[in-house]
Amino acid sequence: MTKKDLARIAVVALIGYLAWGHGMSAIGFAACLPLILFAGKPSRWIVWLSAVAYYAAAARGSIMGAATFFPTAGGLLTGIILWAASSAVLGTSWALIGPSATSDRRSLFWRLPLLYIVQTLPPLGLIAWASPLTSAGILFPGVGLFGVIALVIAQAIGVLALSSRTTRNPHPAILAGLAVCSATLITTYTPPHTPEGWIGINTHYLPSPGLSLRAVAHDYRLARIASADARKGYTHIVLPELSAGRWLIGTEILWRSTIAKMPVGTTIYVGAEIPRGPRDYFDALIPIIKTKNGVHTATPLPARIPIPFGEWRPWPDAHSAIADFFGSGIEKNGKVGYLICYEDLLTLPYVHFLFDTPRILITANSDWFSPQDKMRIT
Repeated sequence: MTKKDLARIAVVALIGYLAWGHGMSAIGFAACLPLILFAGKPSRWIVWLSAVAYYAAAARGSIMGAATFFPTAGGLLTGIILWAASSAVLGTSWALIGPSATSDRRSLFWRLPLLYIVQTLPPLGLIAWASPLTSAGILFPGVGLFGVIALVIAQAIGVLALSSRTTRNPHPAILAGLAVCSATLITTYTPPHTPEGWIGINTHYLPSPGLSLRAVAHDYRLARIASADARKGYTHIVLPELSAGRWLIGTEILWRSTIAKMPVGTTIYVGAEIPRGPRDYFDALIPIIKTKNGVHTATPLPARIPIPFGEWRPWPDAHSAIADFFGSGIEKNGKVGYLICYEDLLTLPYVHFLFDTPRILITANSDWFSPQDKMRIT
């Protein structure tokens, strides 16, 4: 392994660190990943090591998150194993599908789309976080699928330019490109604004058993907070994932009675676990609406991709969240798209939004298990 190979690995790891956990605009750095991986025609071995370094740096917060989420299954050791294994698997896709040292770099015009498709669809898509495709929303905001296409074409052209015979030493060009990219992102990125009348409520509560007195007290506290926001003029109030615990008859009565006292036109999105049978459940947002005719509980909005093995357990006799990998993630009115928890980190849940663009995107999370987790988009 040469010094250039070590430098490549270090730069890619730095991109993974900078792109994830430092705000929305920083995600744009992830677009540079293919340029660094394939410029200069490295071997597949170096591409794999570099890609593994990228994902390991991007998912650094998952170690403690998994250790807390699976406390009885090895704790910290489990977190390290899952972190290392997922980084190795995701890195393998770049090494196998990407061009070899002897491949024509023009093949990137079909290799990159194929790579992103493989990383988006199950099974790999269930763990394919920190995708460079996400940067299309930062670099080409508001143009949907055209932004994704433009990103992939720009990446392929960039690798071709850095790998041409006239570019004997691509590293200064790479560093210059990173500098320009940094300046562009910092000076031009405009964060999305919260629509008028909308508010998200952040809480700092640990999970409560569904039938405990603590859970009931927790629901009453949340109801008071939501009521206060409604009095301030907010018409759409979004609560965190699983904020209401299990959605039982008493839970629904409490929230319906709460919104009954609010102005007409108010909608509350309540995060809850909706039981389905003796063991299964939906991790969902439940819209409750105050209309002129009274209070209406709308169709629940279920998570499409619960956390594999943590919530989605596809084996017999397991308490498992129900998955719907190819669900639309869009409310029936077509105006509101939603992401719940783990879906924030993946690419697949965003695919439907490219073709049926919602006007508003809401996300609901419960980060009780990862208070120091840096792998966040929102």
